[in-house]
Amino acid sequence: MKNKNRSKKKFDFDSLFDNKIFLVIISIVCAIFLWYSTYTSFGVEEERVVNDVPITIDTSAIYKRYNLEVIEIISPDELKNRTMNVNIISKTPLLSNCSADDFSVSVDTSMVTQAGTYQLELIINCINPALNVEISNDNQQYITVRFDKVISKKYTISNVVLNGNLTVADGYTMETPYSNVSEITLTGPELVLNKIDSVAVMAQADSTLNSTVIYEGELVFYDSDMNVVSENTISNDFTSTILVTVPIKMTKQLDMAVNFKNLPKGYDGDSLYTITPSKITVKGEEEAIVEAFKNNNYVVDTIDFSTINSSYPSFSFELALANGIEPTEEIETVKVTLKLGNIRSKVFEVSSDNATFNIINGDFAKNAEVITTKLSSVTICGPQGQLKNITGKDIVVSADLTDRQSYKGNCVVPAIISIPKYDKCWAYGTYEIEVKIPE
Repeated sequence: MKNKNRSKKKFDFDSLFDNKIFLVIISIVCAIFLWYSTYTSFGVEEERVVNDVPITIDTSAIYKRYNLEVIEIISPDELKNRTMNVNIISKTPLLSNCSADDFSVSVDTSMVTQAGTYQLELIINCINPALNVEISNDNQQYITVRFDKVISKKYTISNVVLNGNLTVADGYTMETPYSNVSEITLTGPELVLNKIDSVAVMAQADSTLNSTVIYEGELVFYDSDMNVVSENTISNDFTSTILVTVPIKMTKQLDMAVNFKNLPKGYDGDSLYTITPSKITVKGEEEAIVEAFKNNNYVVDTIDFSTINSSYPSFSFELALANGIEPTEEIETVKVTLKLGNIRSKVFEVSSDNATFNIINGDFAKNAEVITTKLSSVTICGPQGQLKNITGKDIVVSADLTDRQSYKGNCVVPAIISIPKYDKCWAYGTYEIEVKIPE
C-alpha cells in the first residue's frame, strides 16, 4: 500500500485582517473599551438614591458612662424607623448595582452627656471599596434624638374610666366597672415615669346595656394634677389583653311580706301586719331574680302562731336574700308588727273526758290510737269576746303522724291543738302526745 501524504495548511493570522466581518467586530470592541475609559474619567456624573440604609446609633459609650439609652427619634419623621434614603453621585456604570448594604449611616453621640433631646450629626459612608461614588450634599445632615435612663416602676391600677355614650336600659343598674389587671410594672424613660402619679384603665363604651359586657381597655397615665401624661415609649409587663368588665344587674322593686303557720281561719294573713320597710329594691343576675321573685314580692320569713301570746311582740328578721341577689340600699333587718287587737290568754286542762283527741295524716296507720288522755296547762290565746266562751269540749287535740310512716309501736308525736268553733283563737306553745302505731 502506498501512503498518501496529506497536506497541512498553516493558519494565516494576517489573513484575518483581510476579513471584513472580523474587522467590524474588532472595531466595536475597541469602541466600547474607549467609551468606558473615557466615561469613567471624563463622563457625566449621575445621581441616584439608595433606599433604606440602616441608621446605627451606638450608645455603648454613653450607656456605660451615663446610663443613657435612645428613647425615640423625634425628627425628621422619615427617619423615625431608623432607616435613611441616601443620595449618591458617580460616573461609573456600576452605580446601578449598589444597594443599602454598600453604605452605612451612623450618628455622632459624643455631645450626649445627660438625659434630654439632642440634634446630632449624621455620618454617611460608602463601605464598598469597589464603588467609586460620592455622597451627595443633598442628604439629611442632622437627626433629633431623645435620650434618657430607662427604669421600671410598679403601679396599682387606680380606677376604670369609661368613655363614650354608655346608657343602661330601664330595669337594670350598672355596678362599678373593673379590669383584669390590678397592678402593673411600667418600663420607660425616667423623666416620664417620675411624672406619672397614677395609672387607670380606659375603655370606649357606646351602647345601651341590659347585660354584663366586656370591652378591650388601654392604660392611661396621670400626673399628680390628674393631667394625662401622653407617652408612646412606655412598655408594661402585662402580657394578656387588658379587659374592662362592666357588670350590669337587673333591678326589681318588691313588696315585703311574711307567711304564717297555724294561722287561725278568722284572720286574713295579708292584712294582719305592717312591715318596715314595706318595699325593697334588689339587684342581681336576671335569671336569679326572675327565679326567686316570680310573684313580685319578698317573703321575709314565716311567723308561727304557736309562738304568739297575749303579750305578742313585734318581730325582727334579718334580711337574707338568695346568693347573687342584694338590696340596692343598706337594709339589715325587717320589722313586722301584728295587728291582732286586744288579745288575751287562758289556760285549760285538756283531757279525753272534755276534749277531742284524734289522729291526722295517718292514712298509712288506720288503726293507730292515741295513748295520751290528758294535757295539762294548754294556753289558748284570742280576742276576749271569743276566749271567754271556750270550754274543753271546744278544743281538738290532733296527733300529727306526717313524719312517722316508718314507726311501729308506741311513739311521741307533735300535737296540733285547734279550736274550730272560735276562728280567731289559737294554742300558744308546743305540745306532744303518745300514740300507738300497729304493725
